[in-house]
Amino acid sequence: MAVEARGVVSVGGTVACMARVVNQENTAITQATVTSITYSVYSVNRATGVRTEIVNQQDNSLTVASVVYDTMQTDKGWSVDVTGFNLRFVVDISSYAAFATVNTNYIVKAIVTPTSGQVFPVPFEVVAI
Repeated sequence: MAVEARGVVSVGGTVACMARVVNQENTAITQATVTSITYSVYSVNRATGVRTEIVNQQDNSLTVASVVYDTMQTDKGWSVDVTGFNLRFVVDISSYAAFATVNTNYIVKAIVTPTSGQVFPVPFEVVAI
């Protein structure tokens, strides 16, 4: 599980989502402990908090071996602390836009399916500028 991360994205651009993720036993996830990961993107109405699915940005599958690291990483733009991250993926906009409206809040919600235990979310909040 991870604390929601916040950032900014350029309108029409993409964002790299990075987090240090632990399972329900408070142990860092690794490639061997994760069966699958998907992500979805939502816009968020600031006044009501209502989330709206971004078309063609729902339940996108990620390759575990490409996005989960067995050791903590501190490169690739990580500036939160010296401990590092073990999950990193880039929202794919090659076919469909994800962050199309300026001054809009978006949630990128990754869903981690572990090899044992309950499925859990890893949310990221970004604002398009």
